[in-house]
Amino acid sequence: MGCFEDLMRFRDEVERAEKSIRIRGRKDEMRGRRRPDKEGGKSPP
Repeated sequence: MGCFEDLMRFRDEVERAEKSIRIRGRKDEMRGRRRPDKEGGKSPP
């Protein structure tokens, strides 16, 4: 596989991850961020 295809695939994965982070952030705002995460307060990487 060529470098260009690898780059395009990586870009798609990054866009998907950013979208999920934005959605998760909106849910946190709606919730008010009063209670800690279910993971014990750990922040995602």
